[in-house]
Amino acid sequence: MTTADRQWLSDRVRESLADIPVQSVAEWCRANLTFDEASNHGPFETAGREYVCEVLEDFKSSAVSDEVLVWGSQSRKTGTLMGGMAWTLANDPCGVLWVMPSITLAKKFSRQRWKRMIEASPVTAALIPSGGMSRHDFVTLEQRLGSSTVNFVGSNAAANLASNPCRRVIMDEVDKFADARGGEADAVTLAEQRTKDQPSPQRWKTSTPTVAEGLIWQEFLKGDQRRYFVPCPNCGGEIVLAWSKDFTTFKLLGNEAFICWDKEAKRQDGSWNLERVERSAHALCPHCQARIRDDAKTMMVRQGKWKPTSAEAKTSFVSRHLPSMYAASPETTFGKLAVKFLQSVDKLGFIGGDLAEPYIGQDRGRQRVELVSRMLDTDGAQKLLTVDCQAKSPHFWYVVRAWKDGDSEAVEAGHADAWEDIAAIQERHGLNSPAVFIDSGYGAKDDAEVYR
Repeated sequence: MTTADRQWLSDRVRESLADIPVQSVAEWCRANLTFDEASNHGPFETAGREYVCEVLEDFKSSAVSDEVLVWGSQSRKTGTLMGGMAWTLANDPCGVLWVMPSITLAKKFSRQRWKRMIEASPVTAALIPSGGMSRHDFVTLEQRLGSSTVNFVGSNAAANLASNPCRRVIMDEVDKFADARGGEADAVTLAEQRTKDQPSPQRWKTSTPTVAEGLIWQEFLKGDQRRYFVPCPNCGGEIVLAWSKDFTTFKLLGNEAFICWDKEAKRQDGSWNLERVERSAHALCPHCQARIRDDAKTMMVRQGKWKPTSAEAKTSFVSRHLPSMYAASPETTFGKLAVKFLQSVDKLGFIGGDLAEPYIGQDRGRQRVELVSRMLDTDGAQKLLTVDCQAKSPHFWYVVRAWKDGDSEAVEAGHADAWEDIAAIQERHGLNSPAVFIDSGYGAKDDAEVYR
């Protein structure tokens, strides 16, 4: 055994015998982690997003076996998972499996986000092997970090999913995972099986929801269905932020603060004056009828609390819902979201991406309840996949609809990160190529790329 090997072994023994720190996981993350991404550069921060603190603490809890996060965009869901896993590497070493919809996305995430945070943060950078052939132990998809091993895999890589025993599994964007094929179990089942016979295992699932029958929403319903309750800045009454009565799948509790704007903000031709809509948008307190503006949001979030809304789940199964209205981001103000809602021709992306709820025909307005009970009979229906290629965005937006007898119904919607992902969506729905429509017009990606 070389001197370097003895030192490495000595360090690992000290790690295994060290006490787990008394400080909270959120405190540890703020003190030790630095992001190094193009759009997120700087120290780990929870100010304005205090809802992540309890989630981070669950990484330390042996009482939590399963956690489901159904969160809207800009809510720092992925950053929270990165922080929790970094704490794990430094304080509670174990095998980690991070599953993403495709191997392409797994590579991109590891290179552009995860590895850069690990290298930029001294406490985790110290865990990276050094010297000799050790550089091969910290590569894109397989990384030895201290006493932990982190593996990144795509949901369609059954062999890799079946060969990585681990104590913690993160399944990211599970509604986009590849379906079971060739006699193999589905990706979620294979990933969960990797935690068998592990002490205090944890299985984390996240995704933008698609339809109510989708995996992430069904997993959310299995849990205790926590929502983030905040105080009204005027009367102190407890409220939850929600979009409207017609755009929620939740049973109304009576403390929903719905988003409103000036209904008279229209021009003579009947079109919305979007500048006026943005200025006037607010949440309306159900208790005192006060208008709640964005400048009160950070105080509300700081004083908020996660509360379960279902008493039927196992105490070890935690699920959390958080729409984008809670996020402290320039793009998630009440006004910005109102404008985005009004500009959305198809409300699917808004419902799933911003409200973090499944699509059940919310855009049918007041007819929703009656129409949901008689959904389109999709037996013999023709599915079509349409793909919007954004020029200024690294990913695609897509919608799958089923058509029959002149009527149609949304089946799935979301964003994809590579052509490989579009092909996987096509295969998942059994579509032949003439049923896939890809944007090549003004504002799209390079025409030549689309045509290839």
